Amino acid sequence: MERLDDGAGERKSPQPAAPCPPHRRQRFNRLVRRLLLQSLLGAAGAAGATLITWLLAWLQSL
Repeated sequence: MERLDDGAGERKSPQPAAPCPPHRRQRFNRLVRRLLLQSLLGAAGAAGATLITWLLAWLQSL
C-alpha cells in the first residue's frame, strides 16, 4: 500500500473513501416508506368507497 507524506516528513496510510452518509440513506428510506404508506391508504380508501357504493346499490335493489 502506498504511503503518503503529510508535509511534516511523516508518512501515513491513505484514508479510505467514506461511504454514503447514513442520514441521506435514512431520508430516502423515510420518503419511500411514506410514499408506500400513502399509496396503500389510497388503495384502501378506493376499495372502501367501492364497497360502500356496491352495498348501497345492493340495498336499493331489495
